Amino acid sequence: MDFKLTDQTTLIEIQDFLKAFPMRHVLNFYDNFYEQISDPGAYVSVQKLKDSSFAYRLGNHGWTSEWTAITENELVDYIYKNRDFNEGKFEIVPFDKWTNPARLKKRKITLLLEKIASYLK
Repeated sequence: MDFKLTDQTTLIEIQDFLKAFPMRHVLNFYDNFYEQISDPGAYVSVQKLKDSSFAYRLGNHGWTSEWTAITENELVDYIYKNRDFNEGKFEIVPFDKWTNPARLKKRKITLLLEKIASYLK
């Protein structure tokens, strides 16, 4: 499934994407507005459930929240609000690859390198 999130993406395009979003996949994007004491923002993971509803969880550098239900409309608004901050961070991954330990290790290394780079700016 190919979908690019840009600052030009409309609410309707996001809604159409979510309607076609397959089960057994995980959508990952960055929440720039999540308030946190230590690290700004949070990484969001979304799954489509059997009844076509959605659940998401947040995480950032060593913590993750519990899975929480979210309506399609709330999710559309959530993605739309963060569309300016997700270049290269918006990804759709098959569930088995998302839970693959090698991928998780690679993702942690990428996050660590991003954090180091932010300190060097």
